[in-house]
Amino acid sequence: MKKLLFVVVLFLLCPVIVFGENFEIKEYGITMSFDKNWDVFTRESGKNDYFLEKYDLDYDLLQKNLKDNLIYLYALHETDADEKIEFIVMTNGEKVEEDRPMNLEEFEEFASMLAKKYGADDYEIYENNYKYIKYDYYDENVDLYCSEYFLYIDSIGYFFTARKETPFTDEEIALIENVIDSIAISGDGIQYVEGSFDDEVQEIKGFNYQRFIINFIVSFLFGIITWTIVNKYILKKYRIKK
Repeated sequence: MKKLLFVVVLFLLCPVIVFGENFEIKEYGITMSFDKNWDVFTRESGKNDYFLEKYDLDYDLLQKNLKDNLIYLYALHETDADEKIEFIVMTNGEKVEEDRPMNLEEFEEFASMLAKKYGADDYEIYENNYKYIKYDYYDENVDLYCSEYFLYIDSIGYFFTARKETPFTDEEIALIENVIDSIAISGDGIQYVEGSFDDEVQEIKGFNYQRFIINFIVSFLFGIITWTIVNKYILKKYRIKK
């Protein structure tokens, strides 16, 4: 009886652990975990990956479009309502250095500009092991609702974007944040924000946000045409859009 009571108490006190499969983006030392309900494809995935067979995709063509569009990981999750949630990891991989760190005012200007660039009404700071700029918007170019998390660490910016055809539910946001919370990046781990967001003044490792946005957009647009072709002729069957 005591043993049974101990097990019950332990269950109530300890959080439920959800085991998932780890995926790695070796070029940037990123690891992240997805549960079994996600289908995941990365640049490191092989030609016999189940993702290709399930969605009837050509390996070489898919890899080309990932590289052209600066995408390092592409995942799909099918909801109970037969909708698909996309999860995409993107970066232009460019390191940006400045002579001095940004102060709080400059950081807020950057975060506001980033959210406004994508048509978001506002932004928030999502914080776990890292601090992300989070903003939600509707992308009229692909008719998808987007929830995006931007992370700047070790002088490189990363976009972690979830997208679907209808607004996200609270349950779906929790699902996405489980993935975000699993992200680990090797390296010095230096972010642009030092200390708490409640501090009066916060230091941000040097970041030329205007140059970053311009360079990222130029690189992104370079591959958007081929990605659109893939969506139109290959992924249309599965209503997967980019």
